[in-house]
Amino acid sequence: MQEEVAVLTQGYFFLVTLGLGGVVGGVFDFYRASRYFWRPSRYVTFFLDVVFSILITALVFLGLLASNWGEVRSYVFIGLLLGLVLYYLFLSRYFLAGGRAFWGVFYYMISLFLFFLVKILLVLLTLLKIFLLPFFFFEFIIKNLYPKVL
Repeated sequence: MQEEVAVLTQGYFFLVTLGLGGVVGGVFDFYRASRYFWRPSRYVTFFLDVVFSILITALVFLGLLASNWGEVRSYVFIGLLLGLVLYYLFLSRYFLAGGRAFWGVFYYMISLFLFFLVKILLVLLTLLKIFLLPFFFFEFIIKNLYPKVL
């Protein structure tokens, strides 16, 4: 009876690592979509790849720590790899398209925000110039009519 529980528990851990592999694939596709959209330079891409690898390693480690107390067995590697493969076969194209759409909408919203911000700042600058015009006029009069005073 004790061995059945251990086998069921290991089956549960295998399913968790299978899901964790799918999550890793989803995060990778989101990262891949962001790289496609922003097109960073070669050096920035290298740096981001290293940071991404460290973050994914931490994610997998925390997932293993939460699910099976961090025990690394052969089924963990098989589950992660199989989860990645299943993700890429069935879900990758949809998540990649969704990631690209997300970054497209994000870029559009930022562009729209900056457009309106620039327009508002230009209006405020124009109002400031109109408000300060009498002061510049008086300064001009004082400097030209009373040059010895200043």
